[in-house]
Amino acid sequence: MYNIPELTIGLTIGTVALIPIIVAIIEAFKRAGLPASWAPWANAVLTVIGYIVVMLLEKYPVYEPTAIMVLTMLGVFLAAGGFYEVVSRTAAIVKK
Repeated sequence: MYNIPELTIGLTIGTVALIPIIVAIIEAFKRAGLPASWAPWANAVLTVIGYIVVMLLEKYPVYEPTAIMVLTMLGVFLAAGGFYEVVSRTAAIVKK
């Protein structure tokens, strides 16, 4: 069975990694046409999925390197998209 402090630490580490990714995914959904009133529901679903993934990684640690790679790639992709948007907005402001 799980040792409660170890489980809490694992969930906290997973949550810290998931928070900015979930926020970015929700923002991408809203820009793709998701009504703002549905954003909290999408957030709840993604959060539950994230916790399930963290719990499965606790049970099957052999998949942890793959999960780290996927999260890293997703984080880099979302950060690059955000950086591109900031640069393009800044360029538009400077051109004015």
